[in-house]
Amino acid sequence: MDRVGLTVLDCTLRDGGYYTNWNFDTALVEEYLAACPGLGIDVVELGYVRLTKDGFGPYGQLPEGLTPNLRKALPEDHELRFAVMVDAADLVGPPPAEVGGLLREKLAPGSLPVELVRVAVRYDKAADVTDAVGSLREAGYGVCLNLMQIDLASADELSACLGAVVAMGPLEAVYMADSLGSLRPERTAELVELFRTGQDAPVGIHAHDNQGFALHNTVVAAQSGALWLDGTVYGMGRGAGNTRIEQLLPVLGEGPDRLQPLMELIVRHFHPLMDRYRWGPSGLYAIAGMRDIHPTYVQRIEETASLGAEEKLRAIGFLAQASSAGFSAALLDEALARASGERLADVLARYPVVVFDLDGVLVDSNELKVECVRAAFAGFPGNLVERFTDEFRRTFGRSRREHFVAFHRMSVEHGLASPDFEAFYDQHAGAYADQLARRYPEAPLCAHAAETVQGLAARDIPLYVATGTLGDEAVKVLDAGGLLGAFRAVLGGEEPKSRRLAEILRQAGADARDVVLVGDSRQDVLAADELGIDFLLVTRYGFFPPDQVLRDRPGRPARIVTDLRPNAPVRVLTGLDG
Repeated sequence: MDRVGLTVLDCTLRDGGYYTNWNFDTALVEEYLAACPGLGIDVVELGYVRLTKDGFGPYGQLPEGLTPNLRKALPEDHELRFAVMVDAADLVGPPPAEVGGLLREKLAPGSLPVELVRVAVRYDKAADVTDAVGSLREAGYGVCLNLMQIDLASADELSACLGAVVAMGPLEAVYMADSLGSLRPERTAELVELFRTGQDAPVGIHAHDNQGFALHNTVVAAQSGALWLDGTVYGMGRGAGNTRIEQLLPVLGEGPDRLQPLMELIVRHFHPLMDRYRWGPSGLYAIAGMRDIHPTYVQRIEETASLGAEEKLRAIGFLAQASSAGFSAALLDEALARASGERLADVLARYPVVVFDLDGVLVDSNELKVECVRAAFAGFPGNLVERFTDEFRRTFGRSRREHFVAFHRMSVEHGLASPDFEAFYDQHAGAYADQLARRYPEAPLCAHAAETVQGLAARDIPLYVATGTLGDEAVKVLDAGGLLGAFRAVLGGEEPKSRRLAEILRQAGADARDVVLVGDSRQDVLAADELGIDFLLVTRYGFFPPDQVLRDRPGRPARIVTDLRPNAPVRVLTGLDG
């Protein structure tokens, strides 16, 4: 395909952020930006800029992610342009005439120069952003308009949308955004032709891969006259993902030598992300694309490890009959309720005693603790620190002392520590504790933890916490989250978790058969099995999928739930043999 006149935009950091909450490792972002100029990518979309702060990661609330190291990662002679996206819903608050100045002021501290703003708006709301678009233009930005869910528009709605676009004045590009992954090639060609001939701005295509058509639709769009083409690395993006940039670039004529750094980037950084988040086309996403179901429903259903295949199909079948082109948490809950019979609150209420793990179950602190390990060993070689963090994730749930025994062993093997473990522990566990002292008390509660804990406490069910976190630290973070008073005792410290569970059985005067441990890690499973306690796995914040957490426990059932929503569906899974 002739590349002349085409603009290739990569939006990995923005669209891929739907899986990571817009958190990306610094090493990934630096290597990604360093590679882009040599790949034939013209524009990099850096993420979202929001006029109201929320709980998103740094690339979801720019300019937080735009640190000076990113500028240093780029070749001095690069010609990349940088874009950000703003959602039309975020433009409702401020006066439209002030939007451009507000964005300019907000992005000023960032280390990379933003030239383009992409405004995401549903096709039938395009006229509502006319004044804001004008303000952005007056502030010096080039503006692209991303027309969301454009495939749903009727002929009359397309005519009205086209009129609104014309009335906006000069635009860098007008995008056909396949938000639901519902576009087929013939419809893609029809829409591109309509907007190419009906207004003056270049037409763009932003494709999603629900039905496996992302690359095909992008190529068809270009052949039909679209000049702006979107893609993401390894297709990482909302729902089923996007056009894979590593497939689009060869279609546009890029050869192996230029693509090699991109493939290396994928192997180093995106294969692990794929293992964790599992985006990409699937049967459920295909059904969603065919039935105009918002991709977030499928993403949440797929993340619900407690659902089997038939339950997932029942949920998506319910959504296909509902009005589900827009996402609603209430409608998702209803779909999940239709799919599965047992509810978390009812399951837990059947036990005379409920024990909660802390990190990744009550407090969203798993990744925070990984970051603290990295900081504590900042002076060590990077490859060894990565071994430390891999080991930390693999054995998450152990006591602190057990973790540092492993760190010490690896340090001795590399000649970076003496055989004296106690000296090593005092120094480096102290550095780790200092990091936690600053950051841990501010860790947020896990989603819906307060609802479930307070609901069980209101029923006067004895609740306990068993954690590898030191007791004082655990008490402080629970107190900060307003949950401390719900628990009879919080047991943390240096001993293995099984001993803390045994102490809870003694304090509660309970038989192991009357107790359930709610946890998120392999270590939690092993501790529960050692004492014959039932186990309920929470998957949302854990490091590994259920089949890895529950392996090698044949015949022992485990209940699985995604998070602590009281009405979350609970699935019973028998432990895997290997």
